[in-house]
Amino acid sequence: MRSSRRQRGFTLIELLVVIAVLGILAGILLPAATGVIQKARVSQARSDLDSIVSAVKAFYGEYGRMPIATGNGKGDFSSADKSEVLEALKANTTKGKEINPREIPFLDLRIGTDPWGNDYVILLDCNFDDTIDKKTDTTMLARDLKGKVAAYSKGKNGKADGHAAKKPDDVTTW
Repeated sequence: MRSSRRQRGFTLIELLVVIAVLGILAGILLPAATGVIQKARVSQARSDLDSIVSAVKAFYGEYGRMPIATGNGKGDFSSADKSEVLEALKANTTKGKEINPREIPFLDLRIGTDPWGNDYVILLDCNFDDTIDKKTDTTMLARDLKGKVAAYSKGKNGKADGHAAKKPDDVTTW
């Protein structure tokens, strides 16, 4: 008599089918997940920008001037290559304390770069005419902006796409 011994486990075919199904599911879900992550980054950048604009307005209300060392009353200002504004709003560096002598923290210390690692750009109305002149940032501004402060993130590609781009990924406050 032959004893029928039943083998436990999966066959190679069954394992290959399961791996193929998992691969197909991963291929479907991965693009959706990256889209969700991108939307979350845009949302975080928008929130940070709103916080920066609110902090500049609060600084202006407290001191009656913009959070920069020089340039108040001399024309509009772009912080494209400077962190001076953020330092003053955070009051956590020597330069920031010079501009913000009462050391009032107007801005959360964690805000510094956007979710893609780029610096935020802050545009200030330093001649106090309630308009940010489009010449302050010709890449981004197609027209003058009403208000004392505006800010933007260069987005995922790290470039200021501006008003002429077909699919800009910039995040702005205007």
